Amino acid sequence: MFLKLIIFVILSFSEPSTSFFFGRLRICNHQLLNRVEIVNISHSYDSYVVNNSIKLTMNVSWEAVVPEGLELDGFLVSVHKLVYSNLYFEDSDVLKPINYCLNRTDQFWVKPAANESCPEVPTSCMTSSGSYCPCTSGSSLLYNGGNATCRGISHILERDPGKYVSVTAETRSLQYEATFHQNYGFTIIPYYRHYASRDRSVDVSHMLTAANDCIGTLRNSSDFTESEATQTCCDSNIENILPRNLTVRTLLPDFSRDYVNVTVTWLPPVSQSGLVGFHVFVFEQWSRLNVIKRAYATRAKPVPLDGATELAACDVTTTAYETTLYNLVPGQSYTVKVISNYSVEENDRYGCWGWTGPCSNELVFTLSDVNPCDNHWDLCHPNATCHATDPTGVVTLNATCSCNSGFEGEGRSTNDSNGCLDIDHCKTTSSDKCETPSLCVDEPAPLVGVKCSCPLGHFGDGLKDGSGCMNAQHLSLKIALPLAALVLILIIVMFVITKRRSLCKRESKFSHLESSQNSIKSETPSAEEKK
Repeated sequence: MFLKLIIFVILSFSEPSTSFFFGRLRICNHQLLNRVEIVNISHSYDSYVVNNSIKLTMNVSWEAVVPEGLELDGFLVSVHKLVYSNLYFEDSDVLKPINYCLNRTDQFWVKPAANESCPEVPTSCMTSSGSYCPCTSGSSLLYNGGNATCRGISHILERDPGKYVSVTAETRSLQYEATFHQNYGFTIIPYYRHYASRDRSVDVSHMLTAANDCIGTLRNSSDFTESEATQTCCDSNIENILPRNLTVRTLLPDFSRDYVNVTVTWLPPVSQSGLVGFHVFVFEQWSRLNVIKRAYATRAKPVPLDGATELAACDVTTTAYETTLYNLVPGQSYTVKVISNYSVEENDRYGCWGWTGPCSNELVFTLSDVNPCDNHWDLCHPNATCHATDPTGVVTLNATCSCNSGFEGEGRSTNDSNGCLDIDHCKTTSSDKCETPSLCVDEPAPLVGVKCSCPLGHFGDGLKDGSGCMNAQHLSLKIALPLAALVLILIIVMFVITKRRSLCKRESKFSHLESSQNSIKSETPSAEEKK
């Protein structure tokens, strides 16, 4: 008996089955249908101006991964307003897609086989339906002429009349008329014939965040300037209560701690009644609930407008605001979120209830890699060499600066560093090379060493192992005395030579005279010869 009960229960949940369980029609089950994956759900907003009034449309899109062997008929889709109440979102009014052609809320699309007849298709659906047929719960296309044996697509449509619309299996996007500052819920259920997915991973519910930026949406959809879009939003009585023009202005590396700090600026909301300040958060991109513990933002402070900001007539802004985000990592992506903080009364009126509320705006940015040795950062002293790689060769912000040859110091160019000073080698052992009274002269960097200079009145190279320094007077005396002696010797020699020449001349003259006299005597006859 127990075994029969187990078999009965298994058969009750098998596919397909016509059994009743405890007297109640069971939920239809289709194993392949439960393996359908709905992925990449996204939405965007477009706005346009009609008769001086702004119209907003919301485009919702998705992708479906369908297992092999299953051919879907379509999707049940619901887009409805979400109302924030008691810390929860509650479903409210249901939106109908633009240009939706089925007239009845209990109709849905089915793709018939080649030999199956299709009920009459509404004229408005001829171009959009293709080979699909609009059916109701009693259609023969679902049950081949039989009755419903389990709760499926018809049950869903009857349970929540008007909540869901049916779209064909090829549909991947829908468009709706939307309202600013309104969040929406999105539910999509794939189905095949009367089977509707009952798997939570397939029956997808997704929140479509509101369009809170009237100015930005209008500018993205038209050629309006900032001030023109602002004035148009004001004229359409659309509140602008979120911070505007979030901009990353300045990047300031913290070289000592291997982090980067950035300055972010923004304009306050156009609606400033009751505005008391801002909350600022920074977190890694796409991790919106994971606020980075090491990173933090300073309190927002007012700063002057840049002078180039053109304001609309309804914009009473007189100042911008800025904050500094500390301890960020180069090369990483971050999201900075700025939330307008209004008084309690205004917060309740605007519905500023947190991260995705109409009072919050965010900016996603990626920090570029920073090489601290780039001249742009002026990290090291002009007379120093920058080293920005760790032992593994990876560039790091924690760079070091080493003074070049002939200089000494910390090497940084910051005010709290002594930079690089020329080494005075005369204050080191190098000065021992100079002999007294020579003076030590330091060689200008990048040269290393000293020169020895003799003082005035001295001559020489000044080196102990050289000529040293000699007194100019002693040198003159040493030169003058030998020179005087030489001159005296030369005078004496010249005198002796001159004297000898004079004596030689006299002796020569005397010899010549004597010779002449002797000749005369020899030519004159003596007395005896005369006789």
